Amino acid sequence: MYTLADRLDDMRITATVDGGAVTATLTRRTRLHLEFAPGAYRRRSEAQLQRDLAVLASRLWANRMRGYYQALSDITGQHVTGEPPARDDRSRAYRAGRAELIAYGESADGRIRVQVRGMRDWQVTIASGTVRALTEHEFAARVAEVGQALLDDLRTKIRQLKRQAFGARSPG
Repeated sequence: MYTLADRLDDMRITATVDGGAVTATLTRRTRLHLEFAPGAYRRRSEAQLQRDLAVLASRLWANRMRGYYQALSDITGQHVTGEPPARDDRSRAYRAGRAELIAYGESADGRIRVQVRGMRDWQVTIASGTVRALTEHEFAARVAEVGQALLDDLRTKIRQLKRQAFGARSPG
């Protein structure tokens, strides 16, 4: 039987900026791959890359959620476009906490940092001199590290929030 988990594992989510100059792809739920059109990396400053990555992250997350709801629709046979209404005060408290949750990721070398509040307000910081110091491939690898660290931090904080809101036996 093909489960929701299988569907989510099989999703391939993409987002682009600047007419395809930079593309981000998310596979297997947490594997992030960044790709530049020929010459696009060296033509960008750290400030432009910060904006590009923030927009890509926002678009990638929105596309991921659309894919999630489509997979849920396909599995359940019902058209799902969002979360159902909160059913009690604990669910409302959980959702309010999740909307304000701050997740953080940083590359191992500290050159690239990402912070997000509620998976909607993205802030990317790239150290000065990074484009000069790193090749396109090295930069993309650092971004993948940051994405993994951010998603790990998010999962940890979501689990904590569920325990706070629902107690030891939290849903999903």
